[in-house]
Amino acid sequence: MKMAPRWTLICAGLWMLLAPGRGQFPKEDQQRIVNLHNHHRSTVEPPAADMIHMKWSGELALIAKEYATKCIWEHNPDSQNIMGENLFITTGPLDIEKALSDWFMEHKHYSYDNNTCAENEMCGHYTQMVWAKTKEVGCGSHLCETVEALGFKNATLLVCNYLPLGNYMGQKPYQVGEQCSKCPDDLKNCVDQACDSTDHDELSTVNPTELWETESDVFQVYPLICCMCICMCMCVYSTSQKFTHTLNSVFSFI
Repeated sequence: MKMAPRWTLICAGLWMLLAPGRGQFPKEDQQRIVNLHNHHRSTVEPPAADMIHMKWSGELALIAKEYATKCIWEHNPDSQNIMGENLFITTGPLDIEKALSDWFMEHKHYSYDNNTCAENEMCGHYTQMVWAKTKEVGCGSHLCETVEALGFKNATLLVCNYLPLGNYMGQKPYQVGEQCSKCPDDLKNCVDQACDSTDHDELSTVNPTELWETESDVFQVYPLICCMCICMCMCVYSTSQKFTHTLNSVFSFI
């Protein structure tokens, strides 16, 4: 009998999320999340000259869902300095539009000129949402019987992950100017007032039927999953820039 690859045994917990229908939002919700992000990014004031049109990442969504199932009201310590992360919790049914709107409305507390949040207010969700260089988003949610550190009962936790991550110390989220006037060379197509390539496939999903024979195979295809698990491999996502970690988390009471 053929032995299962070692990485599939080590990473069994996360691998289970690859099964069809488990661990991911339905396609229509994935598209809604992408569309809402791109809509909010296209309406920033002052306008952005280098805003990139975001796409869905099935890989980030798997990581977000896996962490949401832990029902912990704090940021994933394993993802710090690897990806951006926004959190939202509600005691009622999850309303995706409200969650993303609450994050975006933090723009009221953010000064672009000073690159600061108002005193005693949060704006880190907003700045991550509209971080111009962020290209991908993936989200997952889980209905928690209890939420650690809050004591909430039957609350839904939403986690959204972002790549490349934002909120770097001393950097503004985007450059001001005419929309699409400062697009990267490989993203000169302007879609919904944001920089894009000619490839308009906004959803990328993990193929649950695809198997890899070696650890290096899965690492090359989904390096973040390998990093977030305990596979014997090194993470290729790193940064030498100093990252300001803020607790991007929002409550919602119904």
